[in-house]
Amino acid sequence: MNPTDIQMLQQLLKEHAKNMITAKIDPESKVIWGRSKFGGCPDVPEGFVWPTYLCTSFDDEESCQQPLTFLAQFDCRALSAMDPAHSLPETGLLSFFYEFDTCPDGSMRDDAGSARVFWFDGSKPLFPASIPEELAPYLHLPRTALDMRCMTSYPSLDIISPQTPLELTEALYEAYQHIDDTQILHTDFDIKLLGYPAPVFDDLFISCELLRQGFPIAEGIEFLPEQALEQAEKRASDWCLLLELDISEESLFHIGDACLAFCIRQQDLKEKRFDRIWAMLQWF
Repeated sequence: MNPTDIQMLQQLLKEHAKNMITAKIDPESKVIWGRSKFGGCPDVPEGFVWPTYLCTSFDDEESCQQPLTFLAQFDCRALSAMDPAHSLPETGLLSFFYEFDTCPDGSMRDDAGSARVFWFDGSKPLFPASIPEELAPYLHLPRTALDMRCMTSYPSLDIISPQTPLELTEALYEAYQHIDDTQILHTDFDIKLLGYPAPVFDDLFISCELLRQGFPIAEGIEFLPEQALEQAEKRASDWCLLLELDISEESLFHIGDACLAFCIRQQDLKEKRFDRIWAMLQWF
């Protein structure tokens, strides 16, 4: 293995590193009302309407408005201490929901609404919401505390290469794997906010941009018009990762090994337009 390749990659990874906030489910700690937590009931202002998504459940033959599963909420004031770039809101709560019955993968425009994010800015008192009766018990997630940490997120080679004159050779992949094995570039977590998406996602932000422009990607982006692909590639850098949820076979979700990513354009994040997120689910 060429030491020069390793040194060059180490420098590139350092230059392209980003901040991320990781969270691990912590069943031993106490859940504090109004703070960050996984599952249970969200804390919401008076008049909150639980989000639903029009879909056909595996148990029904007709389409209906299916309540989304509440995933987690995050205390923005606590997050701000771990967010030196101040990318996230500094007050209030961020709450995440997803339709875990049919698990839309985000590859079609019709998947819009299957994932929702709400920001409650802290100007109104919050109360524990009641879980809708229509939400099947197996779609409820148990209330659990979260152990939050500020960490460094490193890109994959496929993310670095378009931004550098690197030629992706087998030797370079071996050098990257060596660095990952010795320096642990990718840490274990249940949830992360910000940072780079998991390597399991192929062209995640390009896909989000194509969908924003109205192109379905269910059959693969390689079948889309070349001009649309070129435009999406140029605008992919407008997007960033808001939240990523790691779903394993042994987890609480029972859908197999997968990764769920909530993405948002950086301008929309700056303007707190969380109604414009797009979620992608990838099995692996």
